[in-house]
Amino acid sequence: MKAMASIGESEQEIARGKTESEVGTNVLPISEEKVDLSSLSDLTGFPLDFIKTELLLKEDQLSMGELRRSMASYLENTNEELVN
Repeated sequence: MKAMASIGESEQEIARGKTESEVGTNVLPISEEKVDLSSLSDLTGFPLDFIKTELLLKEDQLSMGELRRSMASYLENTNEELVN
């Protein structure tokens, strides 16, 4: 599995909106790439159990899209708690 910190040039171009055919590669769209939460834990310094608890996750691996949705939900809920 690729480390999240080392995104290749073709993935960066896709992230900027180019399609796979424009870039000339067969990488998965970033939203479908799988993220290993233990790698995320290593990169962020947060314990794996903390990440899973705070983001309400059960799996050790999920797609980038699922991770983004979980993080957005967490931020919304945290923001609402701070405002109230």
